[in-house]
This record gives sequence, C-alpha cells and structure tokens, in this order.
Amino acid sequence: VDNVEYVTGVLAEGDYTNDRTPTVNGTGAEPGALITLKDTDGNVLGTATADSTGAWSVEPTVANQLADGAYTLQVTQTDAAGNESVPVTFDLNVDATAPTQSTVISGVADDVAPVVGNVDNNGYTNDQSPTISGTISAALASNEKVVVLRDGVVIGEATVNGTDWTYADSGLSDGTQYQYTARVEDTAGNRGGDSNSYVINVDSSVPTQTVEILTATDNVDPVQADLPSGSTTNDSTPTLNGTVSAELAANEVIAVYRDGVKVGTATIASGSTSWTYTDGGLSNGASYTYTARVEDASGQQGSVSNDFALSFVTDGSSNTATIDAIVDDVAPVEGTVANNGYTNDLDPLLQGSLATALATGETVVVYRDGVELGTATVSGTSWSYQDSGLVTGEDYSYTVAVKSAAGIAGAESTAYVINTDNVAPGQTVTISEVVDNKDPVTGVISNGGVTNDDTPEIKGTLSEVLAAGEVVVVYRNGVSIGEATVTGTAWTFADASLGSGETYTYTAQVKDLAGNTSSLSNDYSIVTNFDGASQTTNILRIVDNVDPTQGVVSNNGFTNDTTPTLEGSIGSALNTGDVVVIKRDGTEIGTATVTGTSWTYTDSLSADGSYSYTAVVRNNVGVEGAPSSAYAITLDTVAPEATAVIVDYTDDYAPQTGNYGTGTTTNDTSPSLNISVTGTVATNEVVAVYRDGVKIGNATHISGSTYQFADNSLVNGTTYSYTTRVEDAAGNKGSESAAFTLTVDTTAASQLVITEVVDNVEYVTGVLAE
Repeated sequence: VDNVEYVTGVLAEGDYTNDRTPTVNGTGAEPGALITLKDTDGNVLGTATADSTGAWSVEPTVANQLADGAYTLQVTQTDAAGNESVPVTFDLNVDATAPTQSTVISGVADDVAPVVGNVDNNGYTNDQSPTISGTISAALASNEKVVVLRDGVVIGEATVNGTDWTYADSGLSDGTQYQYTARVEDTAGNRGGDSNSYVINVDSSVPTQTVEILTATDNVDPVQADLPSGSTTNDSTPTLNGTVSAELAANEVIAVYRDGVKVGTATIASGSTSWTYTDGGLSNGASYTYTARVEDASGQQGSVSNDFALSFVTDGSSNTATIDAIVDDVAPVEGTVANNGYTNDLDPLLQGSLATALATGETVVVYRDGVELGTATVSGTSWSYQDSGLVTGEDYSYTVAVKSAAGIAGAESTAYVINTDNVAPGQTVTISEVVDNKDPVTGVISNGGVTNDDTPEIKGTLSEVLAAGEVVVVYRNGVSIGEATVTGTAWTFADASLGSGETYTYTAQVKDLAGNTSSLSNDYSIVTNFDGASQTTNILRIVDNVDPTQGVVSNNGFTNDTTPTLEGSIGSALNTGDVVVIKRDGTEIGTATVTGTSWTYTDSLSADGSYSYTAVVRNNVGVEGAPSSAYAITLDTVAPEATAVIVDYTDDYAPQTGNYGTGTTTNDTSPSLNISVTGTVATNEVVAVYRDGVKIGNATHISGSTYQFADNSLVNGTTYSYTTRVEDAAGNKGSESAAFTLTVDTTAASQLVITEVVDNVEYVTGVLAE
C-alpha cells in the first residue's frame, strides 16, 4: 500500500511508488509468528507479529526506508521454534523524486473559420475544441507523462513527441474565459513544476450591431464638403463617416472594405456610436464601393452595411504608390519599423510598391511631413528611397505619390509615421531580492540560495522612473522571459515553468520603444528543489457562539465567547499517527478533531485579553511541519461603563429651526440627534442609536462628550422613539438611555376664509365689498 500523495492506495506487482516505507499486508501466517520484511539482497527492512487469525502487516522502518530503485521485496515467517519459512516476493519500483522537466505552453490553435491559427495569450477564439501545444525541457522517462489542466483541474494527458506535446480540448462554452497550465507527472505520483498560464476567451457569437456609412469628407480644394454616396472627389485620402446601432464590446471593431477587400478598421471613441475611417492609395479615374461591418477578435462578422460609392478623379497620374516598410539597420533592433513605431536609425530606408509599372516620364516622389524630399529608385513595380539626417526625439510622417511626365502628382499614399530615439535609457537596474511564496519556508531567497517555489517573484529597483514607452526586461540564464510590472522606481516579475534541480541566474535591463537598452543589472542566482515539501495547515476561521453577536470572529477581531471554536484545513489527509497541534500564544494547548482535510478545536479561555493561535501538523515521530499563519482574537466579556443620553434634536428645516426636546413635533424628516456621553468611550466602542427598538447606526463623535446622529427618510404623521447606548466590538452592551420621542408633521395648515371686511370710521361705515 502506497500512503504518500498524490497517488495512494494498493500497488500491483511491478508498480511505481513514491512511498519509501510502503505497507505490505498478508495472511496465512501462524498466529504469533514473527513476520520479517527483507529487500532484494535479504537485508531486513522491518518486522511485525501475525495476529490470531494469521493476518499480518509489515513495513520498512524509518531507518531502513527504501531509496529510489527496483526491488524484489521478500517476506518470511518464523515460528516459535525459530523455523523460518521460504520467502514470498513482491516486485516494486521506488521513485520519490519529482520530474525535473520544466513545461511551457507555447500556443493554442484555432481551426474554425473565419480566423484560424494561433490564439494569443489572453486572446479570443470561436473554436470550442482548441488544441493546446507546448514543450518540455527534456524528453520524458518511461514512467512520466504531460498532464494538462484547465482552470486548475486536470483534463487529460497530452500526446508527446520528443520534447513537443499537444492536447485537443473540447466542450468549451461560449462567453467563457479559460486558463490552461501543464506539468510533468510520473506514475509514482510525483509532480514537476507548473507551466506558465495561457488564457483564452471563447466567443462564438456573431456581433449583432448594424453599421451604416453616411458620408465621405473631401478635404482638398477647390470643393471641401461631406459628400453623399455616388459622389466624385479629388481627395485621395477621403474620410468615411458612419454610425453603428449599439456600442462596441471591448473585443469588437468596425472593419472597412473597399471593393470587397478589407482595408482597415474605423476610429471610434469608447461608448460612442459614430465612427470615421480615412482611406488612402486611391487611383485616378477609378470608382470604389465601400462597405463596413462589426467584427470581433474571434473573427465573427456582423451583417454588411449599405454600399457607399465614390469616384476619385485628379489631373495627376492614375498610378498609385504605397509605402510597404521603413527599414532600420542599426542594432540592437533591426528590421521593419512598424507604422507609428520607434527606431534608433536616423538614416532609414523607405521601401514600397506601385500599382503598375511607371509610364514614360513618370517618377515616384517621397514627402516627409508634407515636404517633397526627392525621387525614389524604381525597379519594375518596387521602389526604395534612402533618407538621412533625421534628429532623435522627433516624429516623421512619410507619404509617396506618382508624378506624371508633366510633373503633376497623382493620389498621395497613406501616411507612414516613425518616431526617432537613439539615446539609450540611463537608469541603473538592480535586482534586490527573489522571493519564495511556497510553504513551508517562504520569504527572500539569498543570492545562490535554494527554493521549492517554481513560480518565484523577482523584485528590484530603478535609479529613476521609466520614461513613456520604456519597460524593464527580465532575463533568465541570458534569455528574455518577459517584462516586469513597474510602480515608480520599484519593479516585480513572477517567473514560471522552472524545473527541479536546476540553477537559474536572473538579470534585467531597461529597453525603450526603439530597442535601445540600459546597462545590465547585477546577477541573482537561485537553485530549485521541489522534492520533500512539508504538509501545511491553515486556520480558516474562529467562531463565536455567544449572544448578542454570533458568527465568525475576524482575524484581530473581538469576541465575548470564552469557548471559541477554531476551524481549519490541512493540505492533504493525515497519515497514521499524525495530529494537528493547536498553539495559543506559542504554547501547545491540545490537538484538533480531524475529519478528512478539515479540523476543529474548541478552546477555553479564563480571562479577558488578546490571544494568538497557530496550528501545525506533527507526524508520528514528533516532527512538526510548517506552522499556519497566526489568527488573533481579543476576548472582552465586560459591558461598557460609559452611558449615553439623547439631549435634544436639531431641526434645520424652515420655518421653525433649532434644537428641541423629547415629545415635540417637527417638519424635518432628517433630524440630527444630539447625544451626551458620561464616561470614556474606548477605541473598540461605539455609541449605538436605536429607532423603535431597531439599531439604525452609530453616532459620530463631535467633540468632548458630544456625539451626533443624523437620521433620514422619516415618514409624515409618524411618532418615533429613540434610545442610545455604548456597545463594544465584542457585542457587549452598556445601559440603555431613556426613550426620546418626536413626531413628524409635514402637512401644511388648512386655508383660512375671509367672511367680511368692516369700515368703522364715519361718515360711511359698514361691510365693504371686494
């Protein structure tokens, strides 16, 4: 029997196990016979005595535990006369060493149209049966496999070819995010380190919004205006204007098509339903039909908009030129500079193409920031132009056009913008520590130290804050593994996919958008060892079962229960003889009652005060594992001594305002109660206010012994009775004040009636008319 996680239970002949002291059970012995367990060479590993039925159970002692390797275990019985039987044998392979390979998830494949291929990490897909693929750092042993986990649960075993592996998932739900990880496991139950996480979002629902193209804006003289469909323009970069029936989701865009070919995505502000798109590269004398529709990141496409027809006519050449790339050939980052990207090359090379070969006398002219630079070198339908003399720290916008033999430029291309920066970042990068967050020993790993954490956190500092676009790049053994999270001059990076028994050296440096890098940081090395991690335990909650406040006492909270109940969990079920030990203020007070991986313990406290609890697993030879985090409570069984009384209330609603005593009537539906306290309100005490016997809140301290509580939403025609008292955090309550009553009356007085007006002055007296 294998009793060591993660694979336990009865072993078959020839099985693998990570239990160095497996239990061998049997029957058929003479009652009271000495049972002897021996290894392949006959060395005694342990002994036992058969019971009255001839049943027996024997295992290697701690001193004779099995090393990794293949064994033929032998068991004999010796009777009272000293006669030893012929041995019975059992073949077994011991392997208690975790796999050393690191595992990487390199991609998730989508093979469902309209968008197929690799799904980016945190990307979107409409494929509900994607294929996950990755690598391992070394080939598997015969008893090892790669398992794949979805949202932390093993879903299957990958197909492995050398150091490459794949796994076909299925049954994913639309509108759900999934997180994949993988690791190497062996048949003995040992686990290698977890891979990097790879997140995908499943979206197989077609966008429901409808799109409409309204007008096209012409910004070129002699006529500048918003044009309807069917118009003619001399603007080679017209702007389409349109609307969408509802706001776009975060993963949706409005795709614009020209003559059925997608040419780009529209610009739309967050939360808006109006959009624009500026086209380019139109040909003189050509007519175009535009459409648009909503598309999401999974490739799902909404309904197509109305057709919008536009003709482009100019006196220039009908041929068009396009800028395909701007090339940087200055280290450290060489190659094509993305449109709106950064470069440290102040003499970049522009490259592009023509719709057709040039006619006699035509040229390709290049513009920088709207100013003509010169003519490009043309070969067939390709052209190039070598620029020079750019200044660092600037942005430059390039366009091209074909000039006719008469020198008139045709349609100008879409702009291609670059930003120059050839100054290396000046910050000094320091790796200050590498942190182990995995029990039983957590905290800073010394430079060159050992850790069992396969996802350590690297932390460091910068001599000054990053400029816009700069990042901190982290390297493991000289290979870039990602970008750090930076806050001010501090940065952190969580690594993953480490293998056991390896040495890793970390460095870091600052990189800007142009690829310029700062000097490299100091080296910081760690050694990994994932074998032999101790069992862990946690105190989940402490429960108060005494009125007036029952339930969970928060960590560092208050209670009036002198017999609080601790509840907790352990990482895996206890082995025979193991116990969960409870300690109060560092002193052992008893052992918990354990059921599976849950435990409880009821304490008995004799005096008010603060107490700190921890729990730890102790094995059958008295060795303790890593202690739990502390859980502190304060026992308080004494009611507050301070007393409170409601003095009056403040009415600030015209026409009558001021302070009024109990039993009065007010038209203020939000009166403020004025409370006086005799004695001192402690830091864990409050002045509680009750309305008609129900607590409605705590009064605010104004100054000295004065407190105030603002009530609200009182109902016309209702009399309310208020009381107050001091209560503490443990639920103990001081003496209740006398009742204070007020009546709310917001109904205006009834209207008067004038019966007559009388004149009493001679010479004409009597009743006057209106």
